[in-house]
This record gives sequence, structure tokens and C-alpha cells, in this order.
Amino acid sequence: MGKLQVYKIEFDELRAVYKPGQNVTGRLIVELDMGINVREIQMKCVGWGEVHWTRKIQSGGPGQKQKTETIHFNGEENYFRSVLALYGKVAETGEWLPQGRHIFHFSFTLPPMLPSSYNDKFGNIVYEVSAILDLDFWSTDQIIRKEFKVVSDVDLNRYPGAEASIEIQNFKYVCCWCCKSGPITGILRTSKTGYVSGEPVVFDITIQNRSRRVCGVSVVFLKETIYHAKGEKKVCVSEIKKSQYEDVMPGEIQTWDDEEFDVPSVPPPCLEGCKLITIDHYLKLVIDPAGPAFHLTVPLKLIIGSIPSYGTYRMFDL
Repeated sequence: MGKLQVYKIEFDELRAVYKPGQNVTGRLIVELDMGINVREIQMKCVGWGEVHWTRKIQSGGPGQKQKTETIHFNGEENYFRSVLALYGKVAETGEWLPQGRHIFHFSFTLPPMLPSSYNDKFGNIVYEVSAILDLDFWSTDQIIRKEFKVVSDVDLNRYPGAEASIEIQNFKYVCCWCCKSGPITGILRTSKTGYVSGEPVVFDITIQNRSRRVCGVSVVFLKETIYHAKGEKKVCVSEIKKSQYEDVMPGEIQTWDDEEFDVPSVPPPCLEGCKLITIDHYLKLVIDPAGPAFHLTVPLKLIIGSIPSYGTYRMFDL
């Protein structure tokens, strides 16, 4: 449109990063080389989440040619929507917007609880403002969009068990019943389950190997992301860090105390209020018997937050 020389959105917050409950403020800048009739100029502020993944299945009965079918799984949800009229009216006559530069200020208040902005291969949580310039019945609306980020805190004080110690134990037999030997037992302990970004996770390990196998030992810090749609879910597990330990010989009991993993310096997004995506973190002990056998795993779920618990503050004050 030749008459519309400048049409852009600017946020007052240069980084365009906000917390739930804050005001998103800015301005819409419109610059015209000629005056125009405008029915209305609106600003919308919206937040939504979406997930999508595919699964391939084989179809066709016995004696038939097998066909590969791709099934799509989609999920969507809305977190909020707010509309603000900046100029004009809905009447057919419209209003005259003269030549020159016009600045329209806007302000939206975010809801007090929102999931953080998020983006990966299978899911997104998006927040944006959009400006709609409605000229007349015969003209196409002029629409521009600009995203901003929402960062929600994970307050460990809201989790009563964050400061509690925890011990997880698991065992298995690695031989068949005709030549059954003693079990392999793994024990994983932490002094608490809630940690903030950059804090070390301190843990203890005990391995009791009453089998006839040599057992390899490792501890892995994992992130598990689960996507939900249509009653189905997709689970993605990523390994953040791994430590290898000495083998435990048959008949031995081995203990490691005060081992450490550092929580990544960037806290995970808070997805409270989002039903499409969940993120959990685990410290997992993995015992690998030599020969043909499944691993023995001992997973311990952690809470990774952005605000420390009051107990942590008291500990630092000592």
C-alpha cells in the first residue's frame, strides 16, 4: 500500500521479556504519505500452545501389500486473549486518519499464571501482539505481529518435599531360575530433591552385587519432555550429563558418597498451566551387568526451580 509508509510495533521493554501479571506496553507506529479512511485499528494480545508429531504405521492384511500410513497428532490450547481498540469505529463510514506520523500506545495486563514461552521440534508456547488496520469492506486488513516472551518462575517454596531427603532402591536377578544367583541392588540417595539453576546435586550411591556378573555403573542427569495430544503422548529423553564409575565385582558392595552433578545454569521453563507439554528431570543410576541382560535403573525425580527454598537461604546464612 503506497499510502502506508511505516507500520510497526515497538515494545517499551527492549528485550520484550515479561513475567505473568506484568503489563505489556508499547506503541504502534503508523506513517502515511496520504490520509486514509480507517474503520478501526485494533491491537490483540494472545497466548497459546501447540504440539505436533507424526507416527508411521503399517497397514494391510496377510498376503496384501503393506502400506505405510502417517498419522498426525495435534494439540492446541489458549492461555489468554485481549483486544484493545486504538482508533476508529466499526461504522461503515469509518474515520479519517490524516497524512503524517501517528503513534498509538497500548497496554495489556498478563494473567497472574502463565506457562513460560517455549519452542522446540514438537511443541511451542507463543505470546504475541498483533495490530489490525481495518480500512473498508473492499480492502484487505493490514496485519502485523510481534512476539514477546513470558518467563514464569518455579518457586521451590511451593513444593513441600523440595527440602526433604529421598532414597530410591531397585533390584533385579540377571540369571534364569535354573541357575539363579543373588540379586543386584542399587540405591540412590540425595539430601533434597529441589535445586535451582547452577546448584550442585549431591548424591550417594550404594551397589550390592550378589550376582555372578561384573557390573558397570554410571549416573545420568536426564531431562524428560512429554507431549500430549488426542489421548496419546510422545516421550523425548535427553541426556544432560553422565558420570562413569568403577565396575563392581561379583559379591562386592561398593559405595560412593558426596558425588556431584551441577544443575545447568539456565533454568528450565515453567510450564504450569500447560496441559500439552510437561518437563521433568531425573538423576538415574544405571547398573549394567556383563553379558546378556537388561540394565538395572534407579531413577530419582528432581525439582529444578528458579527461586530457592527458604531452607536453602537459612543454610547459606549459617
